[in-house]
Amino acid sequence: MAFTISNWWTEKEGILGHEVMKKYRVYTNSKGNYYHDEIAGLLSHALSSFAPVELCDEQSGFTDEDWHIIIAPHEFFAIGKGKDLIQSLPDKLIYLTTEQSHSPWFEKSLPLLREASVVWDLDFETAETLKAYHHSVYHMPLGWAQDYRHFQKIDKIPSTPAYFFGNDVSQSASSLFSAYEQRPIDVFFIGAHTPRREQFIAMLAEDLSDFKCCFLIQNGARPLRPGVNTTLNSTIVCALEQRSKIIINLHRDEMKYFESHRLIYHGVAQGALVISDLLSPQGGQENIPIVETLKESMGSVIRYYLEDVRGKQKAGQLAGKQFSVMVKNRSMSNTLKELTYALPD
Repeated sequence: MAFTISNWWTEKEGILGHEVMKKYRVYTNSKGNYYHDEIAGLLSHALSSFAPVELCDEQSGFTDEDWHIIIAPHEFFAIGKGKDLIQSLPDKLIYLTTEQSHSPWFEKSLPLLREASVVWDLDFETAETLKAYHHSVYHMPLGWAQDYRHFQKIDKIPSTPAYFFGNDVSQSASSLFSAYEQRPIDVFFIGAHTPRREQFIAMLAEDLSDFKCCFLIQNGARPLRPGVNTTLNSTIVCALEQRSKIIINLHRDEMKYFESHRLIYHGVAQGALVISDLLSPQGGQENIPIVETLKESMGSVIRYYLEDVRGKQKAGQLAGKQFSVMVKNRSMSNTLKELTYALPD
């Protein structure tokens, strides 16, 4: 039977209150990438609006009665005690896969899929690809969750000895929900180093040389853990984003992909104007008016929104529209209600 989840949920939503309430445990590896903790935190917060939920790691082990959601199984089962858990998997198991289909980590995740009851993926097209490897795969786009901690104002940027962002940035207040034009950072980007991104940023250098930019390029060869191999953390990054006028999305490689973690969690939800490489037409934007541009044109597009009188006015308006459409169309709780209702008994 084929159906789109959103339409199916509308037809069935009256039944939800009559089913036995499911309980959930959401897992990340405590030695894994810290941004997987961000995804786990958002899921847990949204799930808690309608079901009991517990945040766990590989030290927690599994239980018999709960549904277990494993974030990034390719990482969870590869590090530390996570290696041992692969031998004692529970029956009610959901894998949330996070890798782009052209990455080496994607290939490593494929043999694990057969053990899952259900597979969710952040990207629509990757979810379609995974249907060749598992019988029950769904797209799970990230979205908005009211009162989630990283979607609230961060009034002060936590200090870190490895970085100095300038007094005007460090002493500024969050501009989330207000005062777009007062944001002191003009352009912000964070992401793992890849040859394409290195070339792209070098190409942007001349166009952006007159603006205050913050580019945080990270080594993606091993998991990033605050206090272990990076002094950055989620609070610092979100605080910087709430002080940035424009956040740009640069694909790691030539493949078009909807990086919902960067575009939504670390972009639109922080109140900035998001400008991106061209996105997949089926990426799951849900009508969010993200500014898309060819890489050759991105520098001039950014300059328009930062220099031109009309462009500056449009930038604030468009950032506000991106945010309001996300809040209206990308409810994380509604998405998870649809997905969890489809779980087998």
